[in-house]
Amino acid sequence: MIQLKKIEKLEPHKILNKKIEFVYKGWEEPNRGQELVYYALLIDGIDKTKELFSEKVIQCVINEKMETEHPSENFAFIPNSDFLLLNTLDFTKTSLKVYFRESGNTFQDSLVGSFFYSENHLLINKRSLVLTDLRTLENKKIKFDKDISIEWAFLINANQIQVIQAYSNNCFIYDLQEQKIIEKRNIVDESLYPKIFRWIYRGQKYQSNQLQMELIQKKEDKTTSTYFKND
Repeated sequence: MIQLKKIEKLEPHKILNKKIEFVYKGWEEPNRGQELVYYALLIDGIDKTKELFSEKVIQCVINEKMETEHPSENFAFIPNSDFLLLNTLDFTKTSLKVYFRESGNTFQDSLVGSFFYSENHLLINKRSLVLTDLRTLENKKIKFDKDISIEWAFLINANQIQVIQAYSNNCFIYDLQEQKIIEKRNIVDESLYPKIFRWIYRGQKYQSNQLQMELIQKKEDKTTSTYFKND
């Protein structure tokens, strides 16, 4: 990782389609600290929420980690409870949900982020990944142990994914052909950056694996931020 003085403005996603739009419709807080935000989904300027979801509004997670539309192809990611990959031409929906079953309980993994590549879509969850081939809609669901908490992941090449963990200084490479983790290492030298609390994703460059991250160091009640980009 290369240290930065500040977060640089990465080249923005070149959305050529601009087919979809999430229109804010309100929010509620059913439980303290649990904020639910509701949207209508417009495709080519037409409200398709009721037609596609049988509801007037849908609850979605929209933030800087969610790339919701392919830059040039007719695909969108809908960050609702079903984690839907949507074909914006024929409205075919593919659910990308990942479930775990542990100690007799079944639960859905938590959504972290979404990123489109030219021929693939990568869904990033707290402890799993879903890589979808947009040409065939075939996907690979990759699950990790419960001690993993993913902050971000990106394709190194056609066969390998690098995963950055949130609350540690660890990253690893998962090989799609071997179907296993093939390399683990520290992200930065802890003798230079001690008391690491967590890493935070701050952006990925269009059609590349170049990304920027924020390192949070915490000593007693004081926190320090340092910015990096991968080399």
